Amino acid sequence: MSNEETQQVEKYLQQIKIREKQIDSMQDMLTELEQNLKDAKKKCDNDQENFQLLKRQLRLKEQLLKDQLQEKEIIFAKLLTEESLNDKYQQQIIQIQGQKKSFF
Repeated sequence: MSNEETQQVEKYLQQIKIREKQIDSMQDMLTELEQNLKDAKKKCDNDQENFQLLKRQLRLKEQLLKDQLQEKEIIFAKLLTEESLNDKYQQQIIQIQGQKKSFF
């Protein structure tokens, strides 16, 4: 082999080594990207689970508020009934007092 051929072979070997380093670097980048993708997917799954949990909590709170509102409406209705009865009894008391005065 001539000197020129030897130099050409060495040049090709150097280029091969450079390409191998580039391939190794790209494989490292690919591995890192795959890990980033796994991490992002896991975070997305966790976020989805958290979102579902928050939706369930919101539904429970909404139902609790509806129940509390219904209870308050019942109490209010009872108060109105009691107030109406109270007014009726007050009128009866006034009538009785008026009858007492006219009786004596």
